[in-house]
Amino acid sequence: MNQHSHRLFVSSIRASLGFVSLFGITLLVCLLASATIVEAREPTWSATGSLGTARSGPTATLLANGQVLVVGGFISRCNPGCSTTGSAELYDPATGTWSYTGNLNAARGQHSATLLPDGKILVAGGTRKISLAGGVSNGEDVLNSAELYDPATATWSSAGNLNTARVGHTATLLPNGKVLVAGGDSNGNSAELYDPGTGIWSSTGNLNNAHGGTATLLRNGKVLVLGGASIDVSNSAELYDPATETWSVTGNLNTGRWYAHTATLLPNGEVLVAAGSIGGDDVLESAELYDPVTGTWTDTGDLNIDRGVHTATLLPSGKVLVAGGFDYDYESLDSAELYDPATGSWSVSGSLNTSRSGHTATLLANGKVLVAAGDSGGSTTTSAELFDSGASSNYQGLWWNSPPGSESGWGINFAHQGDIIFASWFTYDLTGKGLWLVMTAPKTAPGVYSGTLYTTTGPAFNAVPFNPAQVVATQAGSGTLTFSDANNGTFAYTVNGISQTKAITREVFGPLPTCTFGAQPNLALATNYQDLWWAAPAGSESGWGVNFTHQGDTIVATWFTYDLDRTPMWLVVTTQKTAPGTYSGTLYRTTGPAFNAVPFNPANVVATAVGTVTLTFSDGTTGTFAYTLNGVSQTKAIAREVFTNPGTICQ
Repeated sequence: MNQHSHRLFVSSIRASLGFVSLFGITLLVCLLASATIVEAREPTWSATGSLGTARSGPTATLLANGQVLVVGGFISRCNPGCSTTGSAELYDPATGTWSYTGNLNAARGQHSATLLPDGKILVAGGTRKISLAGGVSNGEDVLNSAELYDPATATWSSAGNLNTARVGHTATLLPNGKVLVAGGDSNGNSAELYDPGTGIWSSTGNLNNAHGGTATLLRNGKVLVLGGASIDVSNSAELYDPATETWSVTGNLNTGRWYAHTATLLPNGEVLVAAGSIGGDDVLESAELYDPVTGTWTDTGDLNIDRGVHTATLLPSGKVLVAGGFDYDYESLDSAELYDPATGSWSVSGSLNTSRSGHTATLLANGKVLVAAGDSGGSTTTSAELFDSGASSNYQGLWWNSPPGSESGWGINFAHQGDIIFASWFTYDLTGKGLWLVMTAPKTAPGVYSGTLYTTTGPAFNAVPFNPAQVVATQAGSGTLTFSDANNGTFAYTVNGISQTKAITREVFGPLPTCTFGAQPNLALATNYQDLWWAAPAGSESGWGVNFTHQGDTIVATWFTYDLDRTPMWLVVTTQKTAPGTYSGTLYRTTGPAFNAVPFNPANVVATAVGTVTLTFSDGTTGTFAYTLNGVSQTKAIAREVFTNPGTICQ
């Protein structure tokens, strides 16, 4: 295997070979009947630690380690002028506290901040200060410089100069790893690309109109830019195509939005544009939806309050949280509301502890939203607070022992739909042979799921036909999953009279998707395939299956099936994307320490290449699983397994 595949195998497969197993629909349905439904709590706002520097209009970026980097901003309310800060601070969700990190080389506000694939943050453009009435910068104050923040060293370094100085622009990370910077208050129709590989800025096609509003990366890889750099083009929208580096006009908004609106990509691929301003004292309460398939806009429900310079955050539930902003008197708001895509309506969602506009809002790994800084009551604020939607986290994906890598070689996959987790645990029996067990675990308390563990025997992987009536399940023990947050928990189990408890955490080998139950009624539209899959048509070969953990362009697949002697057998493959909807890699089988080994020594896990796998997806619910195992080649039609409608989507 190549170096990249080997690295993934050791740390994400051999270290977290998550295994799958939907072994029999009859048993599953029986277990589901005992599910306990636990009601969600009401949404709440709670104060958290305060920043060291009061600021408005900074950027906030969620780092790979779960911390939030807040950068720059204005240190006083811009009425009429204001200056900026070069300070940056880190928020630690574990402690609820802020700490200063390295200062920018140049103080700035109304800049952009983009998380790059290598974990660094690109900060570009902005202005040193606003010196004129109406929030306008003198030309000499607008910056063309860019900087990179390295979380590993907490330092900033130059990232070259943009071709055009700009402020109030947009910045979008493209699928090819480059960053598209477009528009702005001073140069609204120009655009350029930053290449992290070379550190070079290059011009790309010009927009048809000047824009300085929002930019949204669509599922088709194009970028939707809307909002005018002037009132004249406030209802226009354009699409950037990275393949051709050209812009094309798309449908006009129903309501012009000059600035101060938000744009949010919904789980169904549409874009929600909410509120904003059309100039002067005209602050909007209207909202509309953009359909990338038709290129048209349709009105949706109005917000309860007119607002601009608010924040909009997509929650794991698929709803959108809009918080704060200013009203027609330019007074900061403390209200918040939720948009429900299923009904197209807005509902009030409590009040912030501090009214604010020009603040930041960041979805944390634990599912809460950090709202920080901003203008409040005529001055900038250091306050920050957390929004808790009260909804349960979704734990779907591949998990392994904590700390990461400490017991690499075994793992557990969760298919989480509604209040049910279907867990498939891949480990080793007392002889070191691969062993898999499964558990349907209903929710019994907030963050707690319990069920019975089973082992199964069945027809060999190459049996034709595969007869599900020959699959035999045997009760082996019990298990309880207890989650402390969205990414950490414990796995307590008793197997054949042996009881142990393992600390577990998510296995991360690429951009971690957010999984949400019920956010997309049509899973065929899904472009992330993370879930439990089995033979198609559904139930035709119940007794074997495959779990996909999909992060970026990598899918780690753990296949649970049976050996020639009908005993449980699991295999694992790290597949890389080779074409749209196609992923291929080398198939491995492993031996290792028994499930009850103390300590579990990952150095004793031995992986052997036994074949190859190619996954081909026709849509989000159907595909093929082609493999060669020990010289036997077969192709299986597969389908996403949904045991609680409408299922869970990851994105």
